[in-house]
Amino acid sequence: METLGADGAHSVSARVREQAKAHLSRKVNTWLMDSRVLPAELARKAGLPRDSISRYVLKKSLPTEENLRALAKAMGCEPSDLIPNRSEVLVDPDNSTLEMVMSNEQPGKAWLRVHQLMSVETAQKIIALLQADRVAADRKSGR
Repeated sequence: METLGADGAHSVSARVREQAKAHLSRKVNTWLMDSRVLPAELARKAGLPRDSISRYVLKKSLPTEENLRALAKAMGCEPSDLIPNRSEVLVDPDNSTLEMVMSNEQPGKAWLRVHQLMSVETAQKIIALLQADRVAADRKSGR
């Protein structure tokens, strides 16, 4: 996924979600035809609401991670067969988070939560900083 600002990230995410819906629709449709199973029967087998399969086939929605696993199990495949890029699809660009909470028990330490689209270069720099911090803490504690 290319690096974009907030508006661009949202449009990329929307495109990725639409592509995932189309892929899921094709996979479910093909399975239903090959298996000669009705959508309601697949929904029952997967333990999903009756209209779920129709919504997936019509590209109206994507399943939750839990429902995706149940659907894949019912179809005898892996969740990644139904939605190959699901980790990216399940990211909600409207729910990006950047949060720091100071530790009360360890002065000078903080918890950091980052859930935000960024360039790979920036992500690698953040990971390198976190790893260096961990190494320094291990040395200080004698580990």
